[in-house]
Amino acid sequence: MAIVRQEKDLTDEYLAELLEKNQIDRNEDLLAFLRILDDIEEGLSIFIDGKWGSGKTVFVKQAILTLKAFHGTYKETLTIEIIDSIGNALEGYSPNSQFMPVYLNALENDIYEAPILALLSVLIMESEENGYGKTKTDSVSKITSLADAILKPLRLDVFANIKEGFSPKDLLESRREILGIQSNISKLITEMLMERAEKMVLFVDELDRCNPSFALKLLEHFKFLFNLDNVIVVFSTNVSQLAHTVEGHYGSGFNGHGYLTRYYDLKVELSNVRPSEFLEKNGYANNNRDLDGVVFGAVDKAAFSMRDCHRYFLEIEIYKKVGFSNFEIKTLRHYDAILRNTEYLVASGMAPIILMTKIKDTDLYDRIMGGSAEEEFLELAISITPFHELLLRTYEFVNKVNHYVNVNAYFKDVYRVVFAEDDNLARRLDWSGILKLKKSLFSSF
Repeated sequence: MAIVRQEKDLTDEYLAELLEKNQIDRNEDLLAFLRILDDIEEGLSIFIDGKWGSGKTVFVKQAILTLKAFHGTYKETLTIEIIDSIGNALEGYSPNSQFMPVYLNALENDIYEAPILALLSVLIMESEENGYGKTKTDSVSKITSLADAILKPLRLDVFANIKEGFSPKDLLESRREILGIQSNISKLITEMLMERAEKMVLFVDELDRCNPSFALKLLEHFKFLFNLDNVIVVFSTNVSQLAHTVEGHYGSGFNGHGYLTRYYDLKVELSNVRPSEFLEKNGYANNNRDLDGVVFGAVDKAAFSMRDCHRYFLEIEIYKKVGFSNFEIKTLRHYDAILRNTEYLVASGMAPIILMTKIKDTDLYDRIMGGSAEEEFLELAISITPFHELLLRTYEFVNKVNHYVNVNAYFKDVYRVVFAEDDNLARRLDWSGILKLKKSLFSSF
């Protein structure tokens, strides 16, 4: 198998494929969210809450794609295959309203001082890309020295009746002029919606990952949108992390969660994705019942996020290709005979758990590989059921020769020989053959 980056670019085709196959098992959550949008009569602000790496961006972009697929204005920009895939995935869904989705990535804009300029930029880009006006081009000079880095020459003649509201003078003025800019942005939104959609849904993504001061400023600058009946603002964030950011900014004792309630009317929590199911649905095959069984047990034990699963998938594929393949060629011809083999225990059982710690807990990974985490590794390993079962099978055979007090003692001896490289113990147990396992199996680590 070729080793490739597992986390794919979120193209419309890929997002539609994920939907049609329900690979993230969140189609029901998406439907519920879309129906919430349908039921909103005026304006509203929503927080989509999920941990870092939990797939918030995928969820948001699938929502945007779905809203476009059900809106006639966008159908010319989407292929028939994409529209059909979404229709198959969300069979029976029919929106009550026409929505205009707009996406703003806070992380990509946090190097700038004024979030409101990022908003202006994405609104104008949306109008340009989807043809909300004339086609005549009008290059706009630098709006301000502050906006110069954000707003490249953009065509504003499609909004001739409100163009004056975005003059350089306005953007250099104080708070009073900022209110004027907000008013003109409201007019811009109304102009964009006219005869095309009933509401705009502004998705603000990656709020928990951007510069803390920018995140707080963005919330403050965007709150004027909450009062607009034709705008729904959806913030995608890890609420707990954002609350910590607020508390860090305002000082100890400040109630970050309480502060954030000012900025949302509704909080939607993304359901957890079971890591083993995510791996399986995304192509990880159970070809080796022990190694792959431990892989599935390890990701569930670690409660990996979707992003973690992608990284772990790549680590395992490299290990199989570089470390495990030579061992497999030599030993797996007689599977029944080596089931109880100590080398097999290390290769199929310990290795995937160690790779899990490489992603989940790098300090523990370093201690395990350095031979100083005997008790920690034992406690973690036996808590993973597929590994524990493999360990017991191996121990049953080995104990006939070495006569251990219990299975834990056997595990510790294996650990000392392989990872602490205890020559004396290896000779006493006649295990000289496994002294080289660390180098041969884990060279790819």
